[in-house]
Amino acid sequence: MDIYQKVQRQIRDKIYACVNEGVERYPHALASYNSVLSNQDKSYLILADFFENDEQLEEGRLSQNAQNKGLIINLLGKLGIYENSYFIPPLILKDQQSALSNQFSDNMNPDLLRKISEINPYAILCFGHRALLVLSAIFKDSLALPLNENLQLEPIKLSEGKFAQLYYLSSIKDLTSFPNWRKQVWQVLLPLSSSAEK
Repeated sequence: MDIYQKVQRQIRDKIYACVNEGVERYPHALASYNSVLSNQDKSYLILADFFENDEQLEEGRLSQNAQNKGLIINLLGKLGIYENSYFIPPLILKDQQSALSNQFSDNMNPDLLRKISEINPYAILCFGHRALLVLSAIFKDSLALPLNENLQLEPIKLSEGKFAQLYYLSSIKDLTSFPNWRKQVWQVLLPLSSSAEK
């Protein structure tokens, strides 16, 4: 076997490996994850870079057009919490310039606090720094803002006697661009899988 054939074989093996990894990570059969539950039945709140004006959400769940939908479904589905998750955009952006700004006061979703109260989640998953900043602004100074992502933070108090476990995770876009971070996110969220089975 000459060097040319060896290179061809290496390329072929690499392509097959990527295809197999993609099939495992982005399953085509989504039927088992598509049941719609009422807000009261959902106990996991997902805050991420989903914006209302991008039409990425439909009544608290991902739309068919949502970017990176396969990655989210695969992660939450394997944890067994996708069907009990409620998606809501932390920001409602009016234009592209707003998306680049770190000034959130004019762009915060006015329904976010009301939805948190209605859903009364067991856990809140913040994918990305901006999602955590918005949550911090709503709950004022009760949240510590760490520098590093992919952490389980202290629970936040939702109401008298009711707390929600808080997770600060890499943004969905970062998880798409840097697959090595997905393992960290999986390890942080793995305890949720056991609580979902109870």
